[in-house]
Amino acid sequence: MSESETLDRLASELSLEERKELLDKLNVHSGLSRSLLYEEKHYAVFALPEKKTYTQLPWYVRLKYLIISIFSGIPQKQVFERRQIVRLGKIINRRAPGYYDYRQDLLLPNLREKFMQLKNAARFFYNTLDQSINRDKGVFYAFLASLEMGDIHNRLLRGTNITELAAENPSLQEGELRQMALNNVEQDVSLITENEKSRMYANVRSLHYLKALSTFSFDRIILSFTPNPVGGAFICKGIVVEAPLVLLQNVLFSLKQVPSMALLESLFIFTLQEQREEVSVDINIGMEHLLSMAEDALMIIRDFNREVPLMLILRCISRDMGLMPQDIGGGEDWFVAYREYWRRQVEERLNEYKRTCRHNELVNILHQFFKRGTLETLHHVVSPYNPDGFPLPEALPLSCLMTFYSNVFMPDINQIFRTILIEGDFYQVESRTRFTEICNEFTQFENTIREFEFQLSPEGKYGSPYFSPDLESMPAPIRRRKYQRALNEASTEAQGIITTVKQTMAEMIRILEALIRKDADGNYDALVNITKIASKNPGFIHGIGNAMRQFQQILQFLDAIDMLETGKEKAG
Repeated sequence: MSESETLDRLASELSLEERKELLDKLNVHSGLSRSLLYEEKHYAVFALPEKKTYTQLPWYVRLKYLIISIFSGIPQKQVFERRQIVRLGKIINRRAPGYYDYRQDLLLPNLREKFMQLKNAARFFYNTLDQSINRDKGVFYAFLASLEMGDIHNRLLRGTNITELAAENPSLQEGELRQMALNNVEQDVSLITENEKSRMYANVRSLHYLKALSTFSFDRIILSFTPNPVGGAFICKGIVVEAPLVLLQNVLFSLKQVPSMALLESLFIFTLQEQREEVSVDINIGMEHLLSMAEDALMIIRDFNREVPLMLILRCISRDMGLMPQDIGGGEDWFVAYREYWRRQVEERLNEYKRTCRHNELVNILHQFFKRGTLETLHHVVSPYNPDGFPLPEALPLSCLMTFYSNVFMPDINQIFRTILIEGDFYQVESRTRFTEICNEFTQFENTIREFEFQLSPEGKYGSPYFSPDLESMPAPIRRRKYQRALNEASTEAQGIITTVKQTMAEMIRILEALIRKDADGNYDALVNITKIASKNPGFIHGIGNAMRQFQQILQFLDAIDMLETGKEKAG
């Protein structure tokens, strides 16, 4: 699914106005606490000396440590560090007993349990991020911005609508339309206010921090705990996990702010969209459920930061009393990514516009080719006259074949075939048999297509499940699966019909070529009496050549339609 299709699908199922109403409802009824997840008190220790390194201490304090060193035999700097660790260790035990043994540098079983709880809380956000920004960052930024910057979003939608730009500027070529749309993108994104940029930046930073936490390798820490030989409780040497603990501390420090409700709503809509592919989910009920789970997860994160003095424990482990948490950064490139998304939209919408133009051009050429009438359309399929019909991708090539049969084959080519069947004298009986078989196949094509056309009706094999009023009462995922199954099966049969007709036409061209060129490729037979037939019917040989050209032309049309629908281009 393309970027615009993803966004269009989300927008069609939940409009911007509905999203705003849902956001207001969530803000009113949500119990989500806006309290900081991480506060300064989680790492500040006011009981420690202001000077945190040995060399910064006054001379008389260092003299004291020198005297202690002389009597203890321990270097004075190490004496200083031990004193600091003891003081900090006592503070840790007083504030959060049962997490860290500073004397032996051991992380205790209670801390292991806290890490496991934090891992489970982070996992919730992993799932929501995996179904949204991790899958398609550009789409998610645009979806979030549609709520945070509604006016800019609407301007960008209009400014990149190539079809509307072409209608308003009929003299412009495709390249000029592309440049106009790109200029509109640059102009519209330049109108984003600093306040809007700040909100988006805060949201994207929250996303970055949530992703860092949700993808953090907690198992590196948890699996480092081993049973204590005395008592069997799980413990871990702090120095063993110092590096991952520092990284975790920085992530938690960065994730201070609770994600905005607009961000959570956008994340959860993507999540619910994914779930609705499998089961029926009411958007309001599903949103409330996910928000409740988010509240629980954020509460666990907040409680961990409040209860576990991780920064203080790290100071003890590293013997660095000046160790401070660091912001991990991230999200600074959101504006570039957002603008690039809309630039890609210009290319995507231009390609769709070009495809539509080529389609219309091809239809006009087909109308000119079928001089005796307009292009026939299949009943029950989507068309300008039936917008609610069956959306069969192969409708145009089947219409082309039906019109060819009624307007070209029956009045013109079939007369040549009848002459060959009645008057033609083949050298080999097998050649006449094969020619007769192909003629019969051609005469059956109309019936085959008409029978298939009936299957697309509300009474037919494919139309019945698609148009059934009973589907409206079914859950959306079940209804979508039934629709898709009917579409896939109908498309498969249509492709089979088209392929068979094309193969038969290609073989008939080779047979007709052999008739007038005396077995050009050695595989097909010539007519013994072609000169005699031509003498009685002066237009006979010309008619065979004309039939070959018409078959070749219709095959070229079918190939052009196929390339148009599949996006393929011929080399050169």
